[in-house]
Parts: sequence; C-alpha cells; structure tokens
Amino acid sequence: MTMPKLSPGHLLLEKLDGSWAGEEIMYPSQWDPKGGVAIGRNNHKLSLGGFALIADYEQERDGAITFTGHGVHTYDPKEARHSLRRSRQTIRNPLQNRRALSSSAFRKVHQFPF
Repeated sequence: MTMPKLSPGHLLLEKLDGSWAGEEIMYPSQWDPKGGVAIGRNNHKLSLGGFALIADYEQERDGAITFTGHGVHTYDPKEARHSLRRSRQTIRNPLQNRRALSSSAFRKVHQFPF
C-alpha cells in the first residue's frame, strides 16, 4: 500500500500551527446581552503526519474560563477545500462536519446555524 503524500493544501495547515492569545471584543448576543472584552487563547498543533490540525481554544473573562472549543481541521484535495471536520464547543454541543476555511485565501469563514 502506498502511503498518501501531503499536498500543497495540507502544507497550508502549518500556517495555523502554534499558540497565541489576544484581546477579543464580545458583542452583545443572546448568550451575553451586555457584551464586553475577553482574552482568547488558541493552541493549534499539527497531527497525523501533517494531514490534520488539532485546534483548542479557550476564552477568559473576569479571571474565569467562560468558553472552550476543540476542532480538527483537514484538507480534502479532491474538493480543494479546507474543512473544520469536527467541532465541540461549550455553547453548541453537536459534532458535525463544517466547512470553515477558504483554501484560496486561507482565511477563516465561519458558518453558524443561527
């Protein structure tokens, strides 16, 4: 059996590999009617030989963790598309396939069901 090789699209996942934190502005929503400022922390790590990127996220407000998320980013060379294949968040529960990254510009494009 021939092992698969990383495509140029897979190699783009390396751009998201790493850890960073920053201030976030939370706009009023049904979960937070007042909104406010939070600190977001991301820890992304290449996995499965570079075929996937594991993403962990946490949000801190007023010294407490208020939101966490976990996802697995992959690339489908047949569709030439990056996807967030599995996502688990503290606000939304279902695990589902979600297209989350545009390959051409490699920018985040979120699709929410509400």
